[in-house]
Amino acid sequence: MVELEYQEKDGKVYCPLKNKWLVAKPEEKVRQRYICMLVNEYGYSTDQMAQELKVTNSQRGQGKARADIVIWKSKKDKADKKAAFIVVECKAENVKVRVEDYYQGFNYAAWAHAEFFVTTNEKETKFFNVDPAYLPQKLEEVVAIPTAKDVNDAKKIEQIKNQTKTFTREEFTKTLQACHNIIRNNDKLSPEAAFDEISKLLFMKIRYERKERGTKVFTRTQYEAEQKNYEDNVRPGLAGTTFYSQSYMQRLFSTTKEEFKDDHLFEESDEIKIRENSFVQILEKLENFNLSDTQDDVKGIAFEQFLGTTFRGELGQYFTPRTIVDFMTEILDPQEGEIICDPTCGSGGFLIKAFEYVREKIEADVREQKEKIRASLEGDNFDGLSEAEQIKINARIEEMQAALNTELDTSVKSSRMYQLSRNCIYGSDANPRMARTSKMNMIMHGDGHGGVHHHDGLLNVNGIFEERFDVILTNPPFGQNVDRGQLISEADRFTDEEMKKRYKQKYGKAYEEALKQVDDHIGQPLLSLYDLGNTSTLTEVLFMERCLCLLKKGGRMGMVLPEGVLNNKNLAAVREYFEGRAKLILICSIPQDVFMAAGATVKPSLVFMRRFTDSEEVEYKKAKEKATKKITNAHKAELDSLAKVISDCDTLTDSLKDDLKDAKDRLKKAQKAKGKTNAIEKEIQSIKEDQKKNKEAKKEAEKTLKEVHKKIDEEIIPQIKEFFDYDIPIAKVDDAGITTTGTASEGNQLPALEKEFKDYRIQHSLWEERNLQIVYKQNSERSYCRIIDGKEIVLNG
Repeated sequence: MVELEYQEKDGKVYCPLKNKWLVAKPEEKVRQRYICMLVNEYGYSTDQMAQELKVTNSQRGQGKARADIVIWKSKKDKADKKAAFIVVECKAENVKVRVEDYYQGFNYAAWAHAEFFVTTNEKETKFFNVDPAYLPQKLEEVVAIPTAKDVNDAKKIEQIKNQTKTFTREEFTKTLQACHNIIRNNDKLSPEAAFDEISKLLFMKIRYERKERGTKVFTRTQYEAEQKNYEDNVRPGLAGTTFYSQSYMQRLFSTTKEEFKDDHLFEESDEIKIRENSFVQILEKLENFNLSDTQDDVKGIAFEQFLGTTFRGELGQYFTPRTIVDFMTEILDPQEGEIICDPTCGSGGFLIKAFEYVREKIEADVREQKEKIRASLEGDNFDGLSEAEQIKINARIEEMQAALNTELDTSVKSSRMYQLSRNCIYGSDANPRMARTSKMNMIMHGDGHGGVHHHDGLLNVNGIFEERFDVILTNPPFGQNVDRGQLISEADRFTDEEMKKRYKQKYGKAYEEALKQVDDHIGQPLLSLYDLGNTSTLTEVLFMERCLCLLKKGGRMGMVLPEGVLNNKNLAAVREYFEGRAKLILICSIPQDVFMAAGATVKPSLVFMRRFTDSEEVEYKKAKEKATKKITNAHKAELDSLAKVISDCDTLTDSLKDDLKDAKDRLKKAQKAKGKTNAIEKEIQSIKEDQKKNKEAKKEAEKTLKEVHKKIDEEIIPQIKEFFDYDIPIAKVDDAGITTTGTASEGNQLPALEKEFKDYRIQHSLWEERNLQIVYKQNSERSYCRIIDGKEIVLNG
């Protein structure tokens, strides 16, 4: 078959299915490129295809139906108007495909009883099996579509339909587990050490496949050919250098470390610690998976599942089930421009979800803005314009789309996605393996890993310090204690002067102040940094205070906490502390089953708070003063009476002291004069008995006074709540989407609760919505600009 060439010139693109040149609209270009791919890579002929087919008599409720490209099994099927085989819908966008945006093509695919539906744009392509067993037809994502030679092979088509994305994710998870077992069996490493070796190999694979732009997979054959070339032609030339002793496997890892050095994924001294035999076996196992596209959620989710399986038990505490992560993120609804943190980030689940959540908002906004500008450029009568005018307008549309597409590129410094990935996502974990895993997990899912650090979450580091964050999502360690003897040491001090200089430029004076938290307290107990350090040494309590300190005023946080924090009598002072600094916006009790698979035995709750704003701080202070005054006045008579008793006792104490001194002086004189002393001795004894009675009377009055003050304090708390009154939504779910074994359950109640809460919090204005008003316009030089808060930023399109 002759290769079909994509042709474009003078603002027009050649359309072989129509045998004519059409105006090169952005989506037309996407369509014609995909038609070329269908011919050249899949083997379909143009005479079994058609483009721009519409259904004029759509069934009621089916909506508008249109197909950009339709493929039949044969030219005859097309002529006989038989059911279509594949329907393709194209869009001129540079965002992740969301199938709901391709409803017209899907409607056509459903109406035409097609077996496969394809969505494609400038960024990615997705394939779906259209399942006719469902009404309306159900879409299930698969990894490929059949080639022309497979159209009549029922067995092959069934096989393709079964190769779902879910299946692929499970296959990748199983493959990673198999690789893990190879290392454990061949190299006798612990599960954690084996995971470290797989991580190294995965990043060698990512580096290689990114470099090849996804066109080549890092295979065993490829490795062995390159290894031979290295041994025969490269290594001899390295004689006398430090690199000469390195095997090709170690050399490859050295270049990978260099590539990812800014991410601090590996120690400088790290090397591959498995046999080369294990290395090539693992390469062979991973040959079916291309890791160049790190935005592919299949690999990201599979990596997460593998982490959960590998670390269940010893490190199970570091993994929060995805249903919980999704729910908590959606409850707090982070927005573009908000700064997000998890100071105990574990495997990075909350940070990944927050990143993806905001990324989707940015992509949706850019898509909407492009559609608006395009509609404006085309006007109301685009189809009625001359071809020359259409070409001219189309060139401007292309220019606009190219400019706005840069907003979604994390490598473009001024872009919205660069801002999200580099300046809005922060995390830390005290466990070095987990901090590294979190970075790796984020790279697998997309980006945003640069703000993750290996560091004690209770101490400031780099961009993580007081009053910095709009949103905090975290699952802190439960039931552990910070030792009262744990001191802040020199090891906690940040000493990289070059990085400090960079951070000072980025964060300003606030960063210099943040460094003092450690620098000015070397040798002092860690607990001394926290108000609640004298009240409790529990990690969950200290992290609650830490998160509150990290939040900006008005910032919001969601935490997984043991239920005891909410109802344990011993922690009443802790609850009072937080109630005086933040509003509870939701408490959700979840089943104990949720964390059972990770080895936890504590009943958990999801607690959401919002730190007081300036005005709420003032309001709370007034409420506290008013409550204190009211309750104190109610006990005034009792307080005055006890105060008088104590005062009288003090007066009597002084009087008796003088009397005793006088009596003792008289006794001394009488003894000197050898006179009678019996009466004086009896007097002294009587004074001492009076002193004892007076002391006991004072002690009893002070004890009663202390009890009255305690009673006043207890009565003030509900009185404050009465004066500073607000509703606290409380929910209980019996199914949080996960079973005791860690598998998904059927009746997850969290999504319905999230929807109910969203309506409630909007209705009750639980927090001030951050709504960035972003518009795009051309400046006087005709360059596209993003305008936000009156500030103009030129795009790099």
